[in-house]
Order: sequence, then structure tokens, then C-alpha cells
Amino acid sequence: MATLVRALEHVIIPALPAEEVLAREQAALAIVHLTTMAEQYPYMAEYELGCLADMSALANGLLAATEGGPATSVAARALRQIQDEVDTTTSPSAAHERRNAIASGIDSLLRASAEDGDSSSRTVQHRLIVAHGSRQATRDRAWFRGHGTDPDADTLPTIPELISSATH
Repeated sequence: MATLVRALEHVIIPALPAEEVLAREQAALAIVHLTTMAEQYPYMAEYELGCLADMSALANGLLAATEGGPATSVAARALRQIQDEVDTTTSPSAAHERRNAIASGIDSLLRASAEDGDSSSRTVQHRLIVAHGSRQATRDRAWFRGHGTDPDADTLPTIPELISSATH
């Protein structure tokens, strides 16, 4: 990636006419993306596994808090089955797919809970979902902090700090 960045910076961008503002801007954005990818690459496995572990913890919390009628019970059993099949120590290549499977099960549970779930359960579910969303948003913002588009980037952890905090 460093070779591509150098080519863009020292050959391609200087060769672009000054009036080609959009082309220059897009080349600069490509540099940002390549630089961010290079920063992220060594941590990609840990990032995906951390996201999977947190999604699995959310599912467990939701299951512990869920009570309701037949639709909720069926959805809870289905989510438990997904959880039983998910190994949070799985290979990084499968982590994203597994996280999506859990998320789909959570979605089904929440839809069923809206149908016939206990109101106090829905309150707890809401709290758990919002807390998870906040954690994931912080992870995602930190993951893409190198793009320079977050106005509060200085308040976010670096990728190594993010990964370190997820494993402790």
C-alpha cells in the first residue's frame, strides 16, 4: 500500500492538471483510504472477533431478559440455537458472518417481542440495544478515525488501544 500511496503522491497527483480539482480530490481520498487500510490491516482479525464477542454478549443479555408469549418464545429459542452454534473464538474469516447470524436472530427476537413480549422485557432490551449501539459506534468511529472526518477524532482510542481494551 505504501508503494501505491507514493505513486499517487509523487507521480499521479503531480501529473494531474491544476484545474482537475475533482480528480485531485479523489486521488487524495484514495491516499487516505490506503493509509487507513494499512493501519487497520494488522488488527482486522482482532476487530472482527471483538465485534463478534460483543454481539454474542448482547444476545446473551437479551435472552436473559426476555419474557413473552409464543412468538417471543420461538424467537428466543432460535436465538439460543444460533448462540449455541457460534464460537466466539472462531477464525477471523468467519467472525463477520457469524456476527451477522447473531444480529439476524436478535432482530427476529426484537420483532417477536414487539408482538407479544413482556413490557418490562422490552424496556431492558431497549437499554441493552442502545448500550451495544453506543459501544459499536465508538468502535466504528475509532476504526475509521484515520479518515480525518470525525470532528472528535482526538477523543477516540487509536486502533491498538481499541483492540487492547476489547481484550481486557
